[in-house]
Amino acid sequence: MAMRLQSWQFTMAPQCLLEIHFEVKRERHREFTQSLESFRAVRAPGQLSVSVYGDNSATDQYFWVEEWPDDHFLESYVVSDGFRAVLGYLRTLGPLISCRIVGPDVPEKLRNSNRRIH
Repeated sequence: MAMRLQSWQFTMAPQCLLEIHFEVKRERHREFTQSLESFRAVRAPGQLSVSVYGDNSATDQYFWVEEWPDDHFLESYVVSDGFRAVLGYLRTLGPLISCRIVGPDVPEKLRNSNRRIH
């Protein structure tokens, strides 16, 4: 059963989601769960919420989900140092499986950036 490990809610209804699917090596689980609290202090402009989902008793895979009010904020974020820092940190824990952007009003150029990360 998947469970929400951590969630930070802000305001407004989301129109876009950024979803990162990643794996955490067994020996890094403790570090990962302890580090989630430090991400509470970091919020990108326009970011509505961040949630991390996973079931570490059955799998080492997790989903990092960010909610955004619109594609303009998200488009700026995915080219920012902050986003590169999140991806860099997740890569230290284990392999990144995929990164995708979802939403009814997501422009084609962002939708095309949905990709498998190697």
